[in-house]
Amino acid sequence: MKQHLGKNLAAAVAAGLVTTAVTGGGSMFLYAAIPAVWVVVTSQRVLMYAKTGSASKPGEPVFAAPRQALGAEAKSGLLTQVVITDRGDGRSLVRLNLGLRRKAANRIVLSIGA
Repeated sequence: MKQHLGKNLAAAVAAGLVTTAVTGGGSMFLYAAIPAVWVVVTSQRVLMYAKTGSASKPGEPVFAAPRQALGAEAKSGLLTQVVITDRGDGRSLVRLNLGLRRKAANRIVLSIGA
């Protein structure tokens, strides 16, 4: 994921510099996206798989943990986030940025906490 983010960031900076040069100093917009994941919550585990170009099969697993060991909280501001924590020490393990999808965030929180 770090390599993907680094490539996106480098590409965005390069595109911004070219735009600035072409427009004579116009503003630069920087965008970097971390790959999306599929979130699967079973009665025993919480699993996350990288999304691939094919919608029919998931990519590599990026996170797995026992559901009973996790807590989840939705944080709403301009964008909605789900923070998955370790119930034992409260440490943040995963932060999912869901944009404007508050219902999806609430479903994830309820399924982990149930």
